[in-house]
Amino acid sequence: MAESGDFTVGVEEEYQLVDAESGELKSRARSVIAWDWTGDIKPEMQENTVEVETRVCPDAACVREELARLRFQAAVAAEAQGSRVVAAGTHPFSGWEDQEFSPGEVYSRLRREYRRLAETQNIFGMHVHVSVPEGTDRVRVMNAARLFLPHLLALTASSPLYLGEDTGYASYRSILWRRWPRSGAPPRLEDTAEFQRLVGLLTETGCIDAPGRVYWEIRPHHVYPTLEFRVADVTPRLDDAVAAAALARAVTAGVVE
Repeated sequence: MAESGDFTVGVEEEYQLVDAESGELKSRARSVIAWDWTGDIKPEMQENTVEVETRVCPDAACVREELARLRFQAAVAAEAQGSRVVAAGTHPFSGWEDQEFSPGEVYSRLRREYRRLAETQNIFGMHVHVSVPEGTDRVRVMNAARLFLPHLLALTASSPLYLGEDTGYASYRSILWRRWPRSGAPPRLEDTAEFQRLVGLLTETGCIDAPGRVYWEIRPHHVYPTLEFRVADVTPRLDDAVAAAALARAVTAGVVE
């Protein structure tokens, strides 16, 4: 019988870097990360983005404490470089043309392969990892948990504006993200063995170069023993982020039970 302590949770958040005066999206991640003394602020594919990751948390109270700390750290580091951090799924008016790519071979390879998709990737999400007890097939849990992806997106939607216009969507980030291959909700798979066969086939045929290139809105993580919920916008309100993490944890635990 699984217990509540089996379902630890971790959260990743992506923040926009904007100019403190104009509010425009700015490619300043390297200077912000260099100034930070904690090592908790990480780069992402675009230089206008920084990412943070909580420690492994036993409950929602820990998630709240961790995200409050990390949001504060990111804000302080950005402020020292004349920037602010914004937690929202899209920037309301800045375009992609003047943004810069982060250095590194991984990001360069993505840019070569996906070109305009990668170059216009000015979106900001939140990922929630929920541990699954040893001996439980994560793919079978995913089959049921994917039914709650719309609920998580509705709870976190924070991107109605894009390029200066009201898009008509509460989460336009999710619309932009669905342009990518192997995104969206996963198909129903029988078990982990079938999932591994699929990943092997994609790798052998050159469709992907690593298991992490399966970008579904929920997936068994390729390194950690978790289900990773990837559907959510990053949220302006801390309370909403904590609620989304708690819901993902509750759904996973409920399916296993």
